[in-house]
Amino acid sequence: MKVAVTRTYFHCARSILRANLWKPEAWDADPLKISFGKIFQEIAKVDDAMVPKIDADVHAAYRPEIL
Repeated sequence: MKVAVTRTYFHCARSILRANLWKPEAWDADPLKISFGKIFQEIAKVDDAMVPKIDADVHAAYRPEIL
């Protein structure tokens, strides 16, 4: 994947602290709340039956140390 950045925005360093990015206990309990299957379905127009399979495959691909 190649990404061309045309514009960037700086954020106040305090926003990172306020977001509690360094505190895992403050993170959402379900990191897989997003359905990659639904996203892929919209892009590739796949059948509804593929959505849970894609989500399961993505979930299985996550290693415990990533989460």
